Amino acid sequence: MDAFPAAPSSTVRPVCVPDKTDALDHVVRQGLVKAFITYQEPKNNRIFVSFSSPTWFQKKTLMDNFKRTIHEAQIENRFDPDAIQWEKISQAFMRNPDRTLKNADKRMGFQFNNMFIVKSFFTFGLRKVEPGTIHLIQTTNVPVLIYELPPSSRRSQAEPNLYRRSFEPYDQMLYHRTVMEPHTSYPIPAGTQYILMTVQKTVFALDVLPETILTTLLQNGFRLGDFRKAKHYHQKAYKLPPPTPAHTPVEERPASGKRPFAKNYLEVPSRYKKIRIAPATRRIQRPPTASPPAPVKLFSLSIPSYPLFIMGDERLLPPPVFWAQRKNLLYVKVQLEDCQNPTIKVDKDKIYFKGKGGTEKKDHEVTLELFKEIKPDESKYAVRDRATEFVLIKAEEEFWKRLLKEDKKFHWLKVDFNKWKDEDDSEDEVEGTDFEEMMRKMGGANEGGDLNYDEDVVDSDDEELPDLE
Repeated sequence: MDAFPAAPSSTVRPVCVPDKTDALDHVVRQGLVKAFITYQEPKNNRIFVSFSSPTWFQKKTLMDNFKRTIHEAQIENRFDPDAIQWEKISQAFMRNPDRTLKNADKRMGFQFNNMFIVKSFFTFGLRKVEPGTIHLIQTTNVPVLIYELPPSSRRSQAEPNLYRRSFEPYDQMLYHRTVMEPHTSYPIPAGTQYILMTVQKTVFALDVLPETILTTLLQNGFRLGDFRKAKHYHQKAYKLPPPTPAHTPVEERPASGKRPFAKNYLEVPSRYKKIRIAPATRRIQRPPTASPPAPVKLFSLSIPSYPLFIMGDERLLPPPVFWAQRKNLLYVKVQLEDCQNPTIKVDKDKIYFKGKGGTEKKDHEVTLELFKEIKPDESKYAVRDRATEFVLIKAEEEFWKRLLKEDKKFHWLKVDFNKWKDEDDSEDEVEGTDFEEMMRKMGGANEGGDLNYDEDVVDSDDEELPDLE
């Protein structure tokens, strides 16, 4: 089957990412959202989709997958367009979607009218815009890649695969890649052959429209862009302090890389002139007449309990943090692998963590200013090989609006949907983690000792998928 729009649309609906993950729950319950898995035909390398059952939302694993995709589509992650290889993506598409595979739902996507909620490396395959029509692609918070097959490549000796829906991994060199910027609409003109591909979890819209509707789109305030001009995409840098000392950008430096000559070639530049230093003189003054000493004022110096570690004049990056809550406690996980002997301090209103780990063995540091107070004496934490886990007892038994005191989104802070429980959920409706049992097994792990229990938390991505139609 095919998820691509089969017939031209009569209207265009603007697309945006919902602020809350449960904003589309009522639409899902009505059966208006379709779930599918992308796979590739081995013979002609064509892309197909296999739709799930109309009642897919009744399975908690798939519903969590849907909410997690919307949540992670709100923040743009770093990516390298040159590092994307079609060969590896094609090998993942070749796996049989009917088999029970671990992490098979990484290829799962969702469709609601003209809106597609998909994950990284999703594609429709090769598409051609028919005469008299355009394909309107609307991006949201994340850029999308588009590969155009130019006429010169169609006449080359390589003979590209021109089957509809085809995704030939060895034809990547024949395509011209451009980047579609976020929050922009791109009309693809008639006669264009292209392949659309996502780089992370994102939400976008695609409509097949007549060419005469372009004027109407401009009048309605659509921001239209030319996809052939965006050869490179300048990603937003993370909020890091400026370099010290300040340096001159490469674009503003002289072309030769040498210092410029002075106006008079026989004159030495000012920075190299000899400077005459006047000899130091010593003056002797008589001491002033004795006067009563002035009163000395004593000032109390407040030393912060959380020092700021700076390496190379740059602040340390925070590690990924996941959290969930119950009415009486919090669960916080610092996702930093192979972290040996970290510095941890738990107070009633904040948590401090600093350690070295991860694949690149870099130092990370984070201070969590909590939304409300906790009980440090009754709270526990444990340092494990893959992460450091905290079970924090709340000072007052109530559900918090958020984890941190500051009402702001951070790219490193995410919700742990596997352990999350809403205030209106009962104990029978939510399969929660027994945090009291976890704290009992932690014992005296607050001194940084190793735990002696197995990790039995199963990721929702590892569960079995429902039968596909």
